[in-house]
Amino acid sequence: MQQRLDQLAGPLEALRAGDVRPVLGTIWATLGAFSWAADPRWTYGHPSAPLFDWLTAALFHLGLAFTLWRWREPRHTFLLVWLAVTLLPSALSPDAPSMVRLVGALPVVFVFPSLALQKFAGEQGSRGARAQSAIRIPHSAILLFILTLTLARTTYWGFAMWPQTAETRAKYQTIWFEVAHHWRDTGQTSPPVMASGFFAPLDALTIQRTLNEDPQTRWVQTGPGLAGALILPAGDGGDGLLYVPEYAPPAAELLTAAHLPPEPSFRSTATPSFATYPLAGRTLPLPTPKPPPLAAHSPLWGLMCWRDNY
Repeated sequence: MQQRLDQLAGPLEALRAGDVRPVLGTIWATLGAFSWAADPRWTYGHPSAPLFDWLTAALFHLGLAFTLWRWREPRHTFLLVWLAVTLLPSALSPDAPSMVRLVGALPVVFVFPSLALQKFAGEQGSRGARAQSAIRIPHSAILLFILTLTLARTTYWGFAMWPQTAETRAKYQTIWFEVAHHWRDTGQTSPPVMASGFFAPLDALTIQRTLNEDPQTRWVQTGPGLAGALILPAGDGGDGLLYVPEYAPPAAELLTAAHLPPEPSFRSTATPSFATYPLAGRTLPLPTPKPPPLAAHSPLWGLMCWRDNY
């Protein structure tokens, strides 16, 4: 718990040191969550999709302005206090705006657009029955247009754009879901060997949950910028496969040292993709002893080599 608090304390620590810029930046980003900014993390949505579309955002700001104008009325004061308090978790922490930390504001946020529409309808309705009848059709048309716009926008960002991006699929481990299905559908019997840039227990749990069994997966670390390692089964390696996500490719030197082909035997078409390398048929030569520095000409080193060869 304390570790997580320390991770989120950056803007407040800077403010304590006299630097107000980080806090001003997170406050500005949080205020923009309704119209021009979005959660920068791919976990909860597309970073290009603010909370509201342009029309609903305009109504939100009109309703907020109306509430600020009537701030002395208890009901409007209550709305402003609720909004201000629930914006603080995002406004005072990094990676703003955070939709998770703004969850307390969701009930009140949707009140402000409705206040703007209600104010518009009320102004016209107070002019009499004829005005009320005249405003009913355009008011209903505006509501229908907002509903249609929101539905189209939610479908586009929530079901078409965001789920299909490589960042989202990586966040939600779809690659391990697809790897598990490939391992099962190809009739593999040997435990799979998985390459990953950064292994987490959740990766193994995803495979187990997908298969409804534990295939005794073995994990190796590879990836760009990493030294990496390939600790593979001894001998011929059985009939298993090495699964390599595209974001964790092993170095060519590792493939050569492990006597694996430079190109995979299979690559998936999804994004991010994964490749497979067959472990069957590998013949690993016995290692040749190498003398340590300054010992190549030592009589003791010769005796040790003679003993090993014997």
